[in-house]
Amino acid sequence: MGSRLTEHGIEDFYFCRRLDYCQGFEADTVWTVASWRADQGFDLYDEARREWLNIILVQGLKGPLLVKAAVFDLLATVMYDSDAFRNLLEVPEVRKTYELDEAALASLESDALALLRFQCRYLADLLFTPGSLWETPGRLAAWLSRRQGG
Repeated sequence: MGSRLTEHGIEDFYFCRRLDYCQGFEADTVWTVASWRADQGFDLYDEARREWLNIILVQGLKGPLLVKAAVFDLLATVMYDSDAFRNLLEVPEVRKTYELDEAALASLESDALALLRFQCRYLADLLFTPGSLWETPGRLAAWLSRRQGG
């Protein structure tokens, strides 16, 4: 499976590889992409993956993110450490900005998929909101200079 960003959104494409260790080709079952996705419960995984993938693909179009170490640590926490990210939900400014009442906080605490969705939203806001991280002065010039070997 591969994915690419098009003018219509994320486009997935599928391919099949015959690997020596895979016994699936010896079975009597004939798989289609749809039947395999259903059998593997892939739709739930894909729902969470799509938000994350959209951020990665769009950010890739903007070039590398040049930020200070403290900001990089925040981004890493948002992307990879859900337990540490939960601590950020205790910050009053975050609660106010995202209008997180007690019911919303309880949902984020108990529902891993809801938390992942919120993390994607928070990350997208950090990266793509005008005046936020991606508009760091000089970022585009530095990226273009490195691409041109300067």
